[in-house]
Amino acid sequence: MIGSEDLKESLKTVIAVSDFIKTSLGPKSGDKLIVDEKGEIHVTNDGYTILSYLSKRSPSSSTLSNNDDFFNELFDKRLDNNNSNNDNNNKTTTTTTFSSKSSLDRIKYQSIIELLIDCCKSQERSFGDGTTSVIVLTGALCENALKLVFEKGIHPHIVVKGYQQSLYKALNHLELYSLDVDLNNNNSSNNNNNSNTIATLKKVAESCLSSKSVSFYKDTLTTICINAIKSVCKETIVSSLPSILFNQQQTTTSTTSSTINEEKKLNINLKNIKLIPILGESIESTKLIYGIMVSNKFFSHENMVKSITRARVLVLSEALEIPKPKSNFDININSIQEYNKLFDIKNQYFKQLKEKLVSIDPTFIVCQWGIDQEINEFLFNKGINAVSWIQGDDLEYISLVSGASIVYDIINTPLEDIVLGAADNVREIVPVNDSNIRYLEISNNHGPSPIVSIVVRGGSQEMNEETIACIRDCLYVVKGCLMNPKVVPSGGTSELYLYNLFNNNNNNNNNNNQDQNQFKINYCMNSWASSLLSIPITLLENSGVDSYNLLKQLIDTHYNQNPSYSGINIDYQSQYFNDDDDPIKQHDEIPPQILTDMRSVSWDLLELKKSILKLSTETCILRNSSMI
Repeated sequence: MIGSEDLKESLKTVIAVSDFIKTSLGPKSGDKLIVDEKGEIHVTNDGYTILSYLSKRSPSSSTLSNNDDFFNELFDKRLDNNNSNNDNNNKTTTTTTFSSKSSLDRIKYQSIIELLIDCCKSQERSFGDGTTSVIVLTGALCENALKLVFEKGIHPHIVVKGYQQSLYKALNHLELYSLDVDLNNNNSSNNNNNSNTIATLKKVAESCLSSKSVSFYKDTLTTICINAIKSVCKETIVSSLPSILFNQQQTTTSTTSSTINEEKKLNINLKNIKLIPILGESIESTKLIYGIMVSNKFFSHENMVKSITRARVLVLSEALEIPKPKSNFDININSIQEYNKLFDIKNQYFKQLKEKLVSIDPTFIVCQWGIDQEINEFLFNKGINAVSWIQGDDLEYISLVSGASIVYDIINTPLEDIVLGAADNVREIVPVNDSNIRYLEISNNHGPSPIVSIVVRGGSQEMNEETIACIRDCLYVVKGCLMNPKVVPSGGTSELYLYNLFNNNNNNNNNNNQDQNQFKINYCMNSWASSLLSIPITLLENSGVDSYNLLKQLIDTHYNQNPSYSGINIDYQSQYFNDDDDPIKQHDEIPPQILTDMRSVSWDLLELKKSILKLSTETCILRNSSMI
């Protein structure tokens, strides 16, 4: 038999994990309720998050006794299903179950989980979405690879070669299948049927949130995400020389005559978008602030006004108090004269400091270190608000938002070198439900702003965490859409298109004479294409509809129309099941809107879809080749 038992167990492990995760794919999927080792509850349907907690529960030397039952149950179900479907000829094969006494099994299982986590981590860091699809597709590819190697007797190297050729072919055809995004149109819906199939930035962003738990508020959240990305987006001009082959004799003349190509490139740093959770109110109260909110900070004097408009901001990276040496020191005072001299030095320093502050004339001071009580009283009497003990990162963000320069030595710095910033709003915010927590908001009324903050509201901490995760995914999608505005319809449309394409080519190749090796490669390529159907099948199964008939109709539609954009619209209208005019429906009648042109429903980024195919195929190839 070609292939080892280690390879078989590795593939079965990936399949078992995929079966566990795939119920969380799609808008009608089920969320996983996870209780971590600290007893905290997490509710999510994100594949990467689920796998992260699954890794924490993986068998280890310290937590082995508590976790073996979980993994044994997961794998025993998979093995029971396989054993029930095997023929009598397969009774001679031995199947091994996970044993807590075997350290080798623990190492193999842990390595597989870590491999899947690394795969999802790459997807999460690049696009923020699609991690569940990666796991589901990886499981389907491993399942077909298991059949190819152990049932069909095809060598793993040939399977790997067939999968690689299939991936290369699919990526090229996806590029031709993709459509451009109309970045100038921000409408998510349109009454005009001709323009309803046009992909807009908001449609793409809403498609990301359609399968999340916050999908009911997707209109509000996508608007916030788009405005946040556009605020921090910068255009940079990249200059490059044309690619010309110069001869040594013509180098000087051709260089002077050649023109420099200048291209505009978008620079979007998601670190400049701060996500701040505040308990209370509902998700629809989430708002965008063109500035920054600093948590657990308040004005240095309790009687200072709590709100300032059109503030002149002075940013200091020094203390407004007597400078203290960094090392330990002692001051020995032996007479009243020495005390008066020390007191005069202090008064003289404070006098210079007060005169300099009056000449600068700020209305709000941000100080990285402490403020002396005397200076604090002086600022309050002058009507100047101040805040102290601001961290270095927040100090830089405040400087960027207000446009102020950071002053490191206020007394010795000339006035012309000190640049005051401007902020439309500076206020101290106290949540209604918790008066012990305060926030300091420094913002402008309108964008763009180099730093923005999204204030996330929710009734519980778990809801805030889930909302932040969904908003972060949406931000990644909006960024990717602006960087490369090409999309493909979602709902399994691109997978069905590729499956139909491979099937047609396979039928044409069967008519030609092929050698045995090429026939095996084509068979593996067809098996790779069949694995793509796992995405639409899982979407249909999770929605509770008749997956067989619907999938058959979708395949026929893509076969008759090339190219076709028909896909699975899970959020079809429920009136079909509550029609008073026709209360009795035929059992085989298909809901008219569950299979539709997905160009008017939802979209996926082209690069995101390519990444899903790449990561899932490469992960499966790694499992096929690592045990040979």
